[in-house]
Amino acid sequence: MSSERPDVLIAGAGIGGLCCGLALARSGRSSRILERSVDVAEAGAGIQIGPNGMRILQKLGVATHLSGFAAAPRGIHIRDGITGSTLNWLPLGDWIEQRHGAPYWTAHRADLQAALLAAVRRVSEIEIVPGFEVGAVFTSDSGVAVTAIDRRTAEAPVLIGSDGVRSTVRAAMFGEALPLYSGKTAARAVITAVGGLPDDMLENVGVWLAPGAHVVHYPVRGGDELAVVVVVQEPSTGECWNTSVDATAVYERVAMLAPELGKLLRRAD
Repeated sequence: MSSERPDVLIAGAGIGGLCCGLALARSGRSSRILERSVDVAEAGAGIQIGPNGMRILQKLGVATHLSGFAAAPRGIHIRDGITGSTLNWLPLGDWIEQRHGAPYWTAHRADLQAALLAAVRRVSEIEIVPGFEVGAVFTSDSGVAVTAIDRRTAEAPVLIGSDGVRSTVRAAMFGEALPLYSGKTAARAVITAVGGLPDDMLENVGVWLAPGAHVVHYPVRGGDELAVVVVVQEPSTGECWNTSVDATAVYERVAMLAPELGKLLRRAD
């Protein structure tokens, strides 16, 4: 870690923290990003990025790194989950880019994270410190001091908390605030064997609506894979928000909520 004091400390090297560092660098401000993990990598599945988000990624120089790994869906195909019949189709592709001045992309979170890291590593004003888990935050007239679990320290005039839903920075400044269960669970999976799927599924965002639930799928990895998200209204299971779920369980839930989609996914599995 450099001994030079940066303009800003950022807790967390996730999507938000890396974007924040790039945005600060554009205005000539240096930042030091403190990341608890030793390896800066994003887990998870897919992410949809609308024109507002894409416009920011373009300005930050990230879109060029992501372009080969993202997909640009032609539209959003909305279906009845039970019958599989089309309810509506909303255009994306060229239409939305011409209307809003930026495209609509879908990507794997790991690919977005890699693109952000590639952009960050080309900017001298940003330093990433891996393995720095924020343990305590202290404020003074001269700025903010952060102490890590391993007793390392970092100081700057400003600290930005981008350290997730259970933010240590937020808790230090405003007290503990545990997230509340919304009444819905979301299970995600990524299908790699997409050769048996129809072109419609690989060219569009799909939304299948069912009572108290819905299923969303969209292409990632340049269209070579398909991200699937199942959202169900149900009582809290008491499990952590990022608990692993067996892919078979996700497919079984899809088959129950949207039988026609379940048949298509079984064909690809």
